[in-house]
Amino acid sequence: GCGPAGMAAARELAGRDYDVTIFEAASQPGGTMTYGIPTFRLHKELLQREAQALTAMGVTIEYNVKIGVDKSLDELQRDFDAVFIAIGTMNAWNLGVDNDTIDGVVDAEQFLRDVQCVQTGEVELADLPVQKGDQVIVVGAGNVAIDAARTSLRLGADVKIVYRRAEKNMKCLPSEYEEAKADGVQFQFYSAPKAVVGTDHVEGLKYEKQQILEDATMVPTGEFGVVPANKIIAAIGNKPELSVVKALGVDANDDGYIAVKDMPYGLTSKEGVFAAGDIVHKPQTVVLAMREGRKTAEGIDQYLKAKKVMAAVKA
Repeated sequence: GCGPAGMAAARELAGRDYDVTIFEAASQPGGTMTYGIPTFRLHKELLQREAQALTAMGVTIEYNVKIGVDKSLDELQRDFDAVFIAIGTMNAWNLGVDNDTIDGVVDAEQFLRDVQCVQTGEVELADLPVQKGDQVIVVGAGNVAIDAARTSLRLGADVKIVYRRAEKNMKCLPSEYEEAKADGVQFQFYSAPKAVVGTDHVEGLKYEKQQILEDATMVPTGEFGVVPANKIIAAIGNKPELSVVKALGVDANDDGYIAVKDMPYGLTSKEGVFAAGDIVHKPQTVVLAMREGRKTAEGIDQYLKAKKVMAAVKA
């Protein structure tokens, strides 16, 4: 993967004089950073430059190669001394409320990816799920929810974020929240989504008013309402692509996140196969993924040096 964890590890290992090849399923470097973060927050030239810097260090990057589909882990283990899995988490959670599969319910990550693909010419503007004049509800309170809301606004839609808890409980960065408000995103708090309204297409979101008690517990009030909309964007997080993790054959926990050791750092249940990033520690920040990538690169370095020593002892 050529996301934040993979790029950081590649830089670290190339700096330690290893021959490094990155296999990336997408056609661009950056993983989530390219396809999941809008350009108004992160200029894509930075990612292209980082990929060029890695290439200049001798790193080979092969795009449009999905591990487990185009290339098996067994092949990689045969061709390389160590393998590092940094595939991220690509499957979205659905809204988890009644009637949430009808037309007009949109996955935030996919939407943000499509918008980036408009900029690279891979998707037409007219094919985006959000169009000028749409009434959009975004469900969620993390950075992805804010990105989806601000992006929808830039496409000419009216946007409201509906969140079950209070303003102070929002998971996004405070600066992101302030910028979204300044852009014109509306917010409705203490509103727990209950059902998507509409038969063939989204007509709104039914919610139940919540009340916060003095001990900070949240209780439903039994009072319902409907926010009208023709698009609902679900921004409630991502989970591992279970079929891919299964195809890799490494041990994972019940949720599908790959299990790793602390010594050497990042080693999976398979000999010489390491993992880091969102697929291990659940989706967090780009900074954390990069740090984990570097730490795992150190684990790979330790492992390969130890292997060399053992080979010399046996010789």
